[in-house]
Amino acid sequence: MSYSRFLAVPIALFLSIVLYLLYGLLVNYTAARKTGLPLIVLPFDCGHPLWLIIDRKVAQLVRRLPFGSGTFTRFNWRGWEIWDRYRAHQQLGDAIFFVTPGKNYLQLCDAEAVSDIFQRRGDFPRPPESTEMLNIFGPNVGTTDGPQWQRHRKITASSFNEQVNERVWVESIQQSTDLIQYWSGRPSINSVAVDTRTVSLHVMSGAIFGKSYPFRGADQEIPASKEDSSSYGEALKLILDRCIPLVVLGRKNLNNPWLPKKLRELYHATLIFQEHMTEAYETEKKAMMRNDKLENNLMTSLVRASLANVEQTGSATGAHHEGLTEEE
Repeated sequence: MSYSRFLAVPIALFLSIVLYLLYGLLVNYTAARKTGLPLIVLPFDCGHPLWLIIDRKVAQLVRRLPFGSGTFTRFNWRGWEIWDRYRAHQQLGDAIFFVTPGKNYLQLCDAEAVSDIFQRRGDFPRPPESTEMLNIFGPNVGTTDGPQWQRHRKITASSFNEQVNERVWVESIQQSTDLIQYWSGRPSINSVAVDTRTVSLHVMSGAIFGKSYPFRGADQEIPASKEDSSSYGEALKLILDRCIPLVVLGRKNLNNPWLPKKLRELYHATLIFQEHMTEAYETEKKAMMRNDKLENNLMTSLVRASLANVEQTGSATGAHHEGLTEEE
């Protein structure tokens, strides 16, 4: 009798979850059907944090089953667009509704419609629950909306100038040249993904912070004496490799002692990366206030644009702050 009661609890919980998902799916399907657009019904919410962690593994498992080649394994996982390309729109049209238990998703393949949506930001605000996950290190141009987004965009847009583009070009040529030399000296290449990622990281480091690093291939030894710049590079690599759990769980939740070691290492990497970002920001800001000669990189441009915006708005409105905060 006690064993039956013990099983009753998880069974009741499972049935409650299933009924909740079915109810949400029915409500969203009814709403989407009124649009008259083609519908694709999916059992799980594509943007749910838990599903983002396990979607690929579940899809791979279902594909092995005799009935595993349906819409679920085709559309209900991250990155399906890369493999499906234009086929879904070729079959169903330029606008498709994905119906899930959580919410409905409109998939567009019409340049004019997409452009109109971006121009009418007030009529099509971004859902805060979707962008909130990206506030890992603070608000940014990709997660803000309304007047705050306009302030971010004004400052960041002016930072992407020809001087920064030149730095990107120079770093890209240098890293690509070293990459070709490294590959040319090997009978076979089995590290394309790792090596090209290293090139991207080094170009980013040079363009954003003005720190240039020599290219090292996947099987080349790293010198034993590591400087802070190396720690920054390793931290950024770790963040990019494990960005999905970072976005889904949030940085603050990664420091729990009961979590796996890999997630706690990811939390430590975010601290190192933020320390380097803060240090670079403060260094550039102090150098600019001393009127020192500054390098052409993105961080310098951001600090310059932010301080210039503070001066402009301060002279026009008094003491009102319109620059970027340290967190931003």
